[in-house]
Amino acid sequence: MAENKQYRYDLHVHSANSDGRLTLPKTALLAARRGLSGFAVTDHTYSPSPRMMDGVRKALQGTPYEDQVDIFPGGELDFWHNGVHGHASLIASPIENLTILEKKLIYLRHKDPNIDYLIHWARDNMLALVFNHPAQPGLSGFSLDAINDGCEQTKYKGAVGVEVLSGTSHVAFPAAFRVSESKIRQSAKDNGLAPIAGSDTHLPVTLGRVYTVVSAHGPMHTPQDRFENLLLCMAARETYPKSDLGDLSTMELGFNRVMIAINEAAKVLGRKLIPDVDTKKYDPFQPGRLFMVLTRQMSLSDYQETLSLKAEQRKCLKALVCEIRARQAQTVFVK
Repeated sequence: MAENKQYRYDLHVHSANSDGRLTLPKTALLAARRGLSGFAVTDHTYSPSPRMMDGVRKALQGTPYEDQVDIFPGGELDFWHNGVHGHASLIASPIENLTILEKKLIYLRHKDPNIDYLIHWARDNMLALVFNHPAQPGLSGFSLDAINDGCEQTKYKGAVGVEVLSGTSHVAFPAAFRVSESKIRQSAKDNGLAPIAGSDTHLPVTLGRVYTVVSAHGPMHTPQDRFENLLLCMAARETYPKSDLGDLSTMELGFNRVMIAINEAAKVLGRKLIPDVDTKKYDPFQPGRLFMVLTRQMSLSDYQETLSLKAEQRKCLKALVCEIRARQAQTVFVK
């Protein structure tokens, strides 16, 4: 890798080791094809795998693309602050002892850490910390206010960032993202956090299309050099979030058209699949889930598991999804 180039990192990637669809070797191959310099493995720490890092070990050992793309091990975990729940990723060096890292992540999973604890824990363990998709609706609301409050109380920051661009929020929750993006950017500025972009990839369609750009500030000969450079750039707030997912206004318009069409066609089910988003009594993830089905980011069978449908309703839903997919085949969403 040339030292005068810019480096593109997708800092929020899930693999088949938790709830992603691709194995890490396949993820690395696709990342290299899409021009990434590297990516962070941020599988959920509630992964059912007894050894979360097994996939990372295999991907780091003798991959044919190890000179093309860096793989930074890590994990996405839950945090709580003043009763509000959010997600954050811890990202480690490629030469980190993965057995020890795995034990640390499992320890944190049972700790239910708050923001102050996470920031100091990341500093003490030489890890990067990113607060993920604060604009995405969660079980306890949006986590941005909690992040603002927690970071205001913690003077030390270091290599700590917040996702100002998130592939999941951008694609599945465009209305929420439109309202919140400027607030997240302002939060990063006010709190001294590095602005970060990550795809939150679970399926291949978004991998590497939301990414963070950094420049070299020293030797960039080894993966460890490049990880240390990423930490330096985050601490200096010299990170530049980018997205290749298309214009948000166009995406939001298309999203609304899809939702309207779905509700019209869903009358054959005798129920309204997408509740009115202006009311407070709806599942905020339901529109996003169905949208991900339509854009092939989520399988229809997985989506149906979230609904209580009878056999005939499942058959109607499958026909409905096929019909809407066909109508939307030329839009920005299906790639």
